[in-house]
Amino acid sequence: MRELHQREQYYSSPEYTAEALRTFRSLTESSLPQDLLIKARARAEEEQRPLEAIIQEIINFRRENGMITSKGFHVSNIELAVGQFLEPGIDQAVCYSDNIKNLYGEKSGKWLYIIDGANNDTTINEELGWKKTRRRIKILSKIRLNDEIVRSLDADFARLRNPLENN
Repeated sequence: MRELHQREQYYSSPEYTAEALRTFRSLTESSLPQDLLIKARARAEEEQRPLEAIIQEIINFRRENGMITSKGFHVSNIELAVGQFLEPGIDQAVCYSDNIKNLYGEKSGKWLYIIDGANNDTTINEELGWKKTRRRIKILSKIRLNDEIVRSLDADFARLRNPLENN
């Protein structure tokens, strides 16, 4: 019980918030999946070429071959480890948002998972950036949400108006 209390204190600390924000920014600034970014760094070092040039070559190749990915965000109350996969649920799909300002899911979610989406994932709602896929999605990083992190990321959950309601 004490260990759980200490973890919760850590997740609400300014140190954790700063670390989580750095992680979020570094992962979302790259347009390559994390594993390809690691390979690009190794190739740049091996070939003694600028990393940016290698990344651009990989992006161009992926674009030409329809393999473009984008970062996505999945919110859950269930804690999973980085490197694990989000598995399709009973509806045989994993839903996510490609827009941090329109997160898909319950506002009470404790964990924000950063995942790699794909250009062939099905769009649920284009305006909100909601997508779904029938494939497993690898977790690149996770952030324990707290009020300060949500504010700093300018994150929010989308609000859908019920079409049966009067304006």
